[in-house]
Amino acid sequence: MNKIFSSFLVLFIGLVSVAQETRELAVYRPISVVDLKNTKGTELVNAQWKVREAEIKTVSFNAPGPSATDAMLLYPTGSKISTHNIFPNITDIEFNDNNWKKLNAVDLEQRQGSGKLSFVWYKTSITIPTKINDIAIAGTTIYFEITADDYSEIYVNGELNKQFGQTGAGVISGYNTRNRLLLTTNARPGEKFDIAVLVINGSVGNEPDNYVWIRNAVLDIYLPTVLKNEQVGKLYKVEDAFDKIIAPTSNVEKLADGFSFIEGPVWHPDGFLLFSDPNLNVIYRYNPVNKNITIYQSHSGYTGT
Repeated sequence: MNKIFSSFLVLFIGLVSVAQETRELAVYRPISVVDLKNTKGTELVNAQWKVREAEIKTVSFNAPGPSATDAMLLYPTGSKISTHNIFPNITDIEFNDNNWKKLNAVDLEQRQGSGKLSFVWYKTSITIPTKINDIAIAGTTIYFEITADDYSEIYVNGELNKQFGQTGAGVISGYNTRNRLLLTTNARPGEKFDIAVLVINGSVGNEPDNYVWIRNAVLDIYLPTVLKNEQVGKLYKVEDAFDKIIAPTSNVEKLADGFSFIEGPVWHPDGFLLFSDPNLNVIYRYNPVNKNITIYQSHSGYTGT
């Protein structure tokens, strides 16, 4: 509860006349970077890259409604139709079969796929080591980052963690743009992460005369201490009842600035802060792990012409 109150105060402190769209910050420097495009890096984390081109297959599906439970025609409850799917899908039994080609780390820049509209899976496993260059890894924070040519989705242990309005952090981040995903905030030596990356040749609406490949792939390792936000004020208690909702040791911290007029902060159960700019009809999301601000929803209060 103290987070909610202090965030509410801080968000009003940081107001300026120009609104900020998206701010992706590099807020602290890693103590170690494991390059997964060279042999030494992959050996440190016991990684072996594999690659497999995905196919586009025709599958059976259903049109939207109508049905007794789908009067608004929103779900696949209607007549039978044919559509397309990626094979293997991350949930297919065949995803873990033997039809994968081993790929040396130094060969990640080799062109893969059949060009034009094509999809290629890359996968590897990462095992957290005890030490890297005499640095103890237990308790550290670890990010996986990849830059694929052209678009990428990242699945960890078979899951794509996605949220409404999300860019990157597993979902497609952009054209030839880094895709950066948190693996753990409390690394345990011996812990294993299965990473699968679906790379898509793009642009999709105007297929290029080239193929997919990996430009960059790393693990960024950070100390367990999180960089503190700027303290900009002090809380003054006017009655003891405040201790029940605001911890006496709380501080007023500035989380971000560069907005038009903001209000309405609320913590989402998934661990991020939402707040709105009613003048611009935008809802923003603040990620407390990497300190980044992104747009959660635009035209959030738009009702007129």
